[in-house]
Amino acid sequence: MEYNSQKFLPDSQKLKHHLRQNRKPTQTSPLQTPNLHHRYSLIAGAERPALRQKLTPSPPSPALRTTATSVLLLTMLFMAVTSAGSSELIAVSSLCTYDIYRTYINPEADGKKILKVSRGVVLAFGCFMGLLAVILNKAGVSLGWMYLAMGVLIGSA
Repeated sequence: MEYNSQKFLPDSQKLKHHLRQNRKPTQTSPLQTPNLHHRYSLIAGAERPALRQKLTPSPPSPALRTTATSVLLLTMLFMAVTSAGSSELIAVSSLCTYDIYRTYINPEADGKKILKVSRGVVLAFGCFMGLLAVILNKAGVSLGWMYLAMGVLIGSA
């Protein structure tokens, strides 16, 4: 009498066992050849569809792909960029006005004079940054390179 190990296995294990026993030799695809691309494709989950489905985001709902949603997203992006620029201008203006002008140049400056100097610093800094952006663009310095340089020079710890 032959021993049948399949009757003691759960259904999922029976299916795996059946597939293993009845496997037909197939033609090897380029992904099955042992090369460097194959190793990295295994890491990225290229040969495991279940893993690939978990790693990729699902497409947005058709209800979200409307003109109104696009306008709202662009508005949010504009507000975020404007807020970042505004906070940088205020920080530079405050630093120059209170820490430099009021401390070293004119300690008895009143509110109107400080406001006038603050507006001048905002105008000068904005024009300087715009000019610097144009010069760097003409020199071929990309934003990616700029972020990398900032990370290396300023944020290295």
